[in-house]
Amino acid sequence: MNTFYNLSLNTNQLFVIIGFCLSFTTYISFQIFYFRKGKSLFKENNKIKPIPVSLIISSKNQANLLEKNLPAFLNQNYPDFEVIIVDNGSTDETEDVIKRLQNNFPHLRKTQIPADDKFNHNKKLALTIGIKAAKHEQLFFSNPNCQPIDENWLLNSVNTGNYSAYSNFENKKGFCFNFMKYDLLMQNIKIAAFSSLGLNYAGNGNNMSYRKSDFFSVKGFAGFAHFEEGYDHLILRKLSKKSAVKTSLHPDTKIILDSKKSKEQWKEINHSYFKCRKYIPVKIKLLTKLDHLSKILFLVFLFLGFLTTKLYIFFILICFIGLIIYSYYFKIITRDLKEENLFLSSYIYGLLRPFLKLLFYIQNLIFSKHL
Repeated sequence: MNTFYNLSLNTNQLFVIIGFCLSFTTYISFQIFYFRKGKSLFKENNKIKPIPVSLIISSKNQANLLEKNLPAFLNQNYPDFEVIIVDNGSTDETEDVIKRLQNNFPHLRKTQIPADDKFNHNKKLALTIGIKAAKHEQLFFSNPNCQPIDENWLLNSVNTGNYSAYSNFENKKGFCFNFMKYDLLMQNIKIAAFSSLGLNYAGNGNNMSYRKSDFFSVKGFAGFAHFEEGYDHLILRKLSKKSAVKTSLHPDTKIILDSKKSKEQWKEINHSYFKCRKYIPVKIKLLTKLDHLSKILFLVFLFLGFLTTKLYIFFILICFIGLIIYSYYFKIITRDLKEENLFLSSYIYGLLRPFLKLLFYIQNLIFSKHL
């Protein structure tokens, strides 16, 4: 029989306490790592002298989104840039929208893949065509459902080399909507934190950049061209072997996602992320899973602790310490990224998120077996 604070504990109770302490320590260590790294990336804006850039956007039957969001890209306060729309076989009014915009914006260009029911291809072909058409060496990438934070977004974002930055939905009320915002916020912070250590495993196709020459020197999407996803996560990881990836969480480099069909967009972002994980080295897979696993185990051992022991004050005290640490860092992050509306609800979102990530992971495993 073991003792803990003069209480007699059996082997099962001791196992619960040790499991609780280890899972708590692991989880809170990851949170401190993410938030401290994230905090440093909020302050870095990596601005350089403006260089000519090409912004590439692939679009398929998204004429309404192009008409709504494209002017914000075209009106950037930047001396030398072009915007290339790759019409990926659209059958809507995409061509008419682009022609109207070209009357006012001569730096808007278009290339096209004709619609053909017999010819199936994924987004990578459209992006490759856009990259070949680009006049400039430094390439930026976004999507029709995106808007830059303001007219100085490109000026604040421009980099030479590999680059990935923050994107999230616009501000809007709603419990479920803000949970999706919280999830994307935490995902962006996590990717940026690991990238700062040279452990690149994902990118952000809504707000990303790399060099044209680097793309062709690594043979583009070769190796996963057949795969429907990976035009952001996998290409940036491939390019990171050639040169480091810079990341930014600075609010001036943010891309805002259109809130229309936000649930579908959020699910697509998560499914794309988990589908790409099969191409990621085992070491990075384990590291990126460990935080969610430790959070789930922490909650399980907390429940078992209350159920099987009488150390209520001990468990409450440890939870309180974790809450103070989390609140301190998350408050700073939401303030710096101007996402303050997520602060109070994040306590609930933080409990739900590991289980939803587990659900996405299981769905991906089932889906992969039927490919």
